[in-house]
Amino acid sequence: MKKLLLLLLPLLVIALVILSGFARLEDHFFYAFDEKIQLEKMEHKIVIGYSEGMDKNAIGAFVHAMSKEIVSLEFADEHTTIVEISNADNVQTILEKAKDNENVKFIYPVFRQQMGIKYQTGLEMALSDEIVIKFKSGVSETVIDSINSYHGLELIQKTKLHNLYRVTEGNPLQIANLYQEGGLVEFSHPNFISKITLHQQSIPNDPYFSNQFYLNNTGQTFNGHTGKMDADIDAPEAWAITEGDNDIIVAVLDEGVTSNHVDLPNTRQLRLPGSNFSGTGSVNDPSPNGNGNHGNACAGIIGATRNNNIGISGVAPKVRIMPIKISGLNGFATPNNIANALTFAVNNGADVISNSWAAGSNNPNHFPVIVNAIQNAVTTGRNNLGCVMVFAAGNNAHHANGTNGFVEFPANVNIPGVLSVGATDRYDLQANYSPTSSLIDICAPSHRAYPAQISGETFEVWTIDIPGNAGYNPWPSTGVHPPATAEALPSTGTNHLDFTGRFGGTSAACPQVAAVAALMLSVNPNLTQQQVFNFITASADKVGGVSYPGGKNNQYGYGRLNAFEAVYAAIPKLNVTVNGPGYLSYCDQGNWNSTVSSGNGNYTYKWYVTETGYDTVPPVTSLVGTGSTYTTYMDYHTNPPNTNSFILRLYVTDSNGKFGRGSKTVYGGDPNDLCGSIFTIYPNPANTTLNVAFTKEINSDGKQNIKLPYQISLYGANSLKPLHSVSYETIKMNNNMAVFNISNYAPGTYFVHLQYPDQMVKRQVIIY
Repeated sequence: MKKLLLLLLPLLVIALVILSGFARLEDHFFYAFDEKIQLEKMEHKIVIGYSEGMDKNAIGAFVHAMSKEIVSLEFADEHTTIVEISNADNVQTILEKAKDNENVKFIYPVFRQQMGIKYQTGLEMALSDEIVIKFKSGVSETVIDSINSYHGLELIQKTKLHNLYRVTEGNPLQIANLYQEGGLVEFSHPNFISKITLHQQSIPNDPYFSNQFYLNNTGQTFNGHTGKMDADIDAPEAWAITEGDNDIIVAVLDEGVTSNHVDLPNTRQLRLPGSNFSGTGSVNDPSPNGNGNHGNACAGIIGATRNNNIGISGVAPKVRIMPIKISGLNGFATPNNIANALTFAVNNGADVISNSWAAGSNNPNHFPVIVNAIQNAVTTGRNNLGCVMVFAAGNNAHHANGTNGFVEFPANVNIPGVLSVGATDRYDLQANYSPTSSLIDICAPSHRAYPAQISGETFEVWTIDIPGNAGYNPWPSTGVHPPATAEALPSTGTNHLDFTGRFGGTSAACPQVAAVAALMLSVNPNLTQQQVFNFITASADKVGGVSYPGGKNNQYGYGRLNAFEAVYAAIPKLNVTVNGPGYLSYCDQGNWNSTVSSGNGNYTYKWYVTETGYDTVPPVTSLVGTGSTYTTYMDYHTNPPNTNSFILRLYVTDSNGKFGRGSKTVYGGDPNDLCGSIFTIYPNPANTTLNVAFTKEINSDGKQNIKLPYQISLYGANSLKPLHSVSYETIKMNNNMAVFNISNYAPGTYFVHLQYPDQMVKRQVIIY
């Protein structure tokens, strides 16, 4: 009899777990730290967990044999299914049948977070037999073991940040809540099974670089559209400084990355044992399944090989990609696995962690175990400099219909320095799906709108694809349409099925920001994650034709990403000063030289002349000089063209890759003025004293040295009378010098007039 009881005990425990999951759930809620989150039980859905002795075929057959009213069955992992039943009254029948099967570990409800004023979400979360707990510091192991024993918890996994337990009896939701209410934990919540959103689509050489409008938008035609010139991140300009460093590692948490992709070979990947947290396939293989190309698409934007005559170019084509798989079958994941994946990236040396996924809630503390892992990453990563954390904001807006959407967890997490990324379009305007929120930090270009939102629009970001017929090229039958099923884009070219022109969403914007962060760390690996955040946001372009009060806007955050300016801001710079005249009369020669410090002395110089106020790289005009000095005449017939001023720019690089720039604004006079050297004005621009030195005597024809009466006067730009005049006699007594005290004059443009019989010479001066 005792032996029989021992044999029946496992089945009794299983039955208790199965029935208690339904019978003892009156008030449904869980805790996000100390905040109670209300849940609503979905009457038509359940989650079933199986032992490892059942394969997927056996599981499918068993589920369908339990009831004829099974609407759908989705595998969350290889031993857990989400089952939808047409008649909720039939759930009890399934429970009774399931408790007699020794391979069933648990059956629990599927919940939906209640919609409310505070959190606008209806995220589905399936209960599992696991809970995640972080005990407060100071709670002894003896106390922990005693409490866990009382509640029947079995330790599955112990990490530096939290522990994962299996509930062997009782209800996981209630037990997790009891721990939180007991006051000994920082957080305790079920290890819910929920579907993470990959922020682009449900499924969807450098010959194709011309289609990568997000890197270099010249108004070119791509995917049947044209864009706006310079509505891009200025990637080519950034590449003039760096293409990245092989020592910088970007972890991509997603659906996995193809091993040895033709444009992202394993020499450019850091494929590590234990990097598959999806519950699907080998734990050591972070490769995608089926058409799951989302991770490839993100990794390609970051790091596809540049200048190899194949496919596309990544934003940071010389950094390494660390693929970490968190989603495998149908997009399901658990907070424990995601938290562990984040910690795995930190522990294995990731510098930047790119996350084009979300848990669908606008609660910034939605899953505390994930919040805790992010906090650990930005605090302890990179030897306490902090990993740069980049998250896609989400695609739930529909601005054409007046829906602003919201930033989804974890992009909305309240942790300083974490970058929340929205999307702009090919016109430098907010993408229709990108949320409007004060939580948006930065935007980057992506597709304009989903086809159901705006007719004629669909995905248009080019990146890499799963080789062959899998992935987004050709376009699969499931998912968003258009594109048409089996559409091939690109349809020609070497290895064309290894690439796709059909990616988008904030999923495509997020890896651009992550890649620029990697470029910044390539030139300055000592930056903290907060410094990276500060440089990226401070250097963004203010696009959209809207105001940015305090530098920030709810549509665009701090603006659209500018790779060049962000990388330039991060560089340990050379201090470059341009020395020389700030004013040239026509026909006068100007000589400029540079002072450079904090470099190694082996400098390369590049001089450019640009129009006033024009600041771009490369400048509007061509290179005009390469030495340490530059000389030109202010001759309106030749250089510069007919303009009253120009900016002389100098770009300096040393042999260690340090970079610096300096400039000088040079003002010109009226081209109708006399050319010659009758007098010299200095300094110009001037601040306190203006000197006029005469170099020859003048008569009425300006040729003979006959002393005649004359005077020198200072005029305002619009004044009819002189502000001050100096006579010929005074000038002679002062060694042919006229001196003006200008300390009380307002900054602006003034003119010096030399007046003598039958003629006048006028020169422009600047007072600052």
